[in-house]
Amino acid sequence: DVRAAIDLGLVTASGEPAVLEALVNRALVLAEVARYAPPEPDAADIDERLAGIEARLGTDAFAAALRRSGLDRQRLRALLRQDALVESYLTQRFSVTAMPTDEQVGTYYRDRPGEFGGAAGTASPSEAALAAARERLTAERRARLVDEWIADLRRRAQVTVRSVRP
Repeated sequence: DVRAAIDLGLVTASGEPAVLEALVNRALVLAEVARYAPPEPDAADIDERLAGIEARLGTDAFAAALRRSGLDRQRLRALLRQDALVESYLTQRFSVTAMPTDEQVGTYYRDRPGEFGGAAGTASPSEAALAAARERLTAERRARLVDEWIADLRRRAQVTVRSVRP
């Protein structure tokens, strides 16, 4: 699983220990997601994700990665479907709670002069600059909420990692 995740770029972590942790977290999240059954992802989205991996790796490297990992296209599609379910669940669960107020966005913007395309110290930022600040602040808050949620899932679970080397 670790080799497949690395070879196919299924996780953003790097290095086997970090990838293993990401896969453990993924399993815990999937168990939680299964309890709430988010809407089934669109088949075209899964096709697009699969095509994106193949295009990124190239056809030969993609086929080699599947062979090394013991996966076939159908199993990879199932993994990508699970990823889409998780994304849908996380969006549904954490988007509203991560939404900052206008005042919080303004403070965030002022605390980061020049990062959003406006001139440093500008008293009245453009709508585009405020939208960019809102988007980034929302993403940061959502990531923090998801990280806290996953940490709570890990605290409630009994996780045993066994290392098996060939």
